[in-house]
Amino acid sequence: MYPWLNSNFNFPLSGSVNQDISPEFFFNSIKRGNGDIEKAIFTSGASYGRQLGMISGILLEVIEALNLSDDVAEVKKFKELQKTIHQIKELEHHSLETHAVETLTNLQSQDKRSFERVMRQFSTEK
Repeated sequence: MYPWLNSNFNFPLSGSVNQDISPEFFFNSIKRGNGDIEKAIFTSGASYGRQLGMISGILLEVIEALNLSDDVAEVKKFKELQKTIHQIKELEHHSLETHAVETLTNLQSQDKRSFERVMRQFSTEK
């Protein structure tokens, strides 16, 4: 009687929404270049963020050495972007520190032995 009621129509997110986001999936899906090399570089500590951070730092030094003016729109935008990135990192570090203090405070109040063991571990590390 109402054929549209028998359709296989799915609303967004009503079906399977599984997606592989593992690092292996990412590196194995690289079509240009060598995924194994990219994975080795990335896992050795040279993440894309670290590489961009180094390049950005060098570029800021070059901008200063050449006395490039903020009147150049792209120089101004780049410096503002770097400032924003720095602020975000500072907030994240502060948040991480706050979380660590809260967690240690909870551990201290709930399990003094574990708290003391953790504190000894960190006091002996250099």
